[in-house]
Amino acid sequence: MSSLDELYAELEAVEKYPGEYLPNYGYSSKEEIIELIKEDIKEEEKEELPEDDGMDYEALCYSQGLSYKFSFVR
Repeated sequence: MSSLDELYAELEAVEKYPGEYLPNYGYSSKEEIIELIKEDIKEEEKEELPEDDGMDYEALCYSQGLSYKFSFVR
């Protein structure tokens, strides 16, 4: 299980917890912990994005007769 999967599982467990304060997190408020986990998820997702490899994808698409606008999701 990846760390991103673990964060999503942790978020789900916290959201399902019936109490307002979480003993496993030092009795912090449920909303505070949810926000912190969501921030961690965003950071982890950024790290999983591929780095810019220097390729000019617009020129590549143009040279192959493809529309750049619909070929790659940015």
